[in-house]
Amino acid sequence: MGTYQILLQLWKYANSPRHPLVRFELRRPPMWAGYMGPLRRAYGWTVRIAIGLLIVAVLMELVIHSRVSFMLGMLMLMLPLAGVGLLAMVGLSMIGWQIPLALAGSAMIVYERSARTWDILLTTPIPHSDILLAKLAVGLSRMQTFITLSTLLQAIPLLSLLGTVNRAPNGSFWLTLAISVLFVIDRAQQFALAGLLGLLASLLADTWSVAAVGAIALGAVLWLARTVITFGLTAALIGEQAIDIGQIVVIGLPALAGATRYPWVGTLMLLATLIAQEWIVRRLFAWMLGRVSR
Repeated sequence: MGTYQILLQLWKYANSPRHPLVRFELRRPPMWAGYMGPLRRAYGWTVRIAIGLLIVAVLMELVIHSRVSFMLGMLMLMLPLAGVGLLAMVGLSMIGWQIPLALAGSAMIVYERSARTWDILLTTPIPHSDILLAKLAVGLSRMQTFITLSTLLQAIPLLSLLGTVNRAPNGSFWLTLAISVLFVIDRAQQFALAGLLGLLASLLADTWSVAAVGAIALGAVLWLARTVITFGLTAALIGEQAIDIGQIVVIGLPALAGATRYPWVGTLMLLATLIAQEWIVRRLFAWMLGRVSR
């Protein structure tokens, strides 16, 4: 099963809440629900402390008249921290979004195994591919906000890539269209591959904590491997001295299309890497099905 079929099945199950597999999974709280209480308390205390500091700053302004404004000092301290937090969130949503997607499927099979229902589920007439993808669809549906934000932010690297290609002397409308299509295919393959890596971690681990760490590690390895491959191929095309690290990190493999003065050369190399990436998606899913069917 390839990327298109996987995404089609995920869309089907994400929009079929009455399907037995999906309905049963949605009734159970996620395994990370137990951590939400401490996180909410930490968030509550953070808000209280921030409000308290703001009140203290206002009182200091009213009582103490000095050259250095206490309120200004607080803003100078808090605004950079807020900016760093915002940039980190945007960076994760735009660049390292594969890691949370891998984490989304990390609890699904471990949950069944801990409840001793996994072997029973495999004996049902439901195809094993449907079982895996239905569970992954539920995990991804719980991250709908993050997925929507990450999808919208992909317009930034796409526009950056198209701007680079259009500035090349051999750019054309058809080349721009081809690169746009290949960019979408690349992101779709990453989406499917990241989800499968999360399921793989859940399939191999005995506890959710191990599965979660494994999913994060696999998602990070996926991003790092793509970045290293993109760097190596770009260096082969134009040499290390002319490499734009920012484009490689943000755009990834599609940056190959804008790496040379002859975009068609980079586009053909990008097409070859996407074919290899599709082969990896198919082989990984086939291996997982084979392991489940043992």
